[in-house]
Amino acid sequence: MKSALYLDYGVSLASACSEVKAHSIDRVLAWVGHDPARRTALGEHELYAYIKDNDLQVVGALCPSDNLAYLGNTRYGRRDAIKHFKQAVLSCAEHRVPLLIMDAAPTNPALIESLEEIAAYAKDNGIMLCIREAQGADTVGLLTAIPDLYYCLDSARSFALGQNPAERVTAAGERLAIVLLGDVVGSDDSIGERRLPGKVHDFAPLKDALKANGYRGDLVLTSQSSIDALREVIKAF
Repeated sequence: MKSALYLDYGVSLASACSEVKAHSIDRVLAWVGHDPARRTALGEHELYAYIKDNDLQVVGALCPSDNLAYLGNTRYGRRDAIKHFKQAVLSCAEHRVPLLIMDAAPTNPALIESLEEIAAYAKDNGIMLCIREAQGADTVGLLTAIPDLYYCLDSARSFALGQNPAERVTAAGERLAIVLLGDVVGSDDSIGERRLPGKVHDFAPLKDALKANGYRGDLVLTSQSSIDALREVIKAF
């Protein structure tokens, strides 16, 4: 398996890039677009250009979920929301980012139709559209309904939702496209509350499930800790 780090550019993208490079790590997961919660005014084009200028490879992008709820709304904002996610797909294609991760949402027919359209658009542009777990979402059902949709396992989020990440790997099967690896205390899955894998939960079943799955994609470390500590976790997998 390959390994990458979540690039936390909330305070300073320059310092984050410098720290990653200083430890000979060249693969990162990044956020797409302007996200006020991350305290950056960079649009995705500027962000990707900056990362490229620092000789870092973007293995995937997390898409802000601001417009996610509108995808399942049959009356208001649906077309604008679909356009928003299609723009994120185009940005990935332009900057050669192979996959785009978006959160799932509570399932209804309108959501399925919206995701079908976005996933097909992503496929036409050479991008894998992945969904990540969210409260109340039927993620496995969405994968069954939409052949062009892939799965992003976020172990910390799965634990926070009371799920077994190993079981999610088995359920996703060959549709598992990327793994975000982190532990979490309680039911708070915000990135700032994450811990190193194995600090709270037993990760042995997840290791076994990934091996049985034959997964060879990226393991993206999402815990906010020293990079040296994160590299030790990577070796364990």
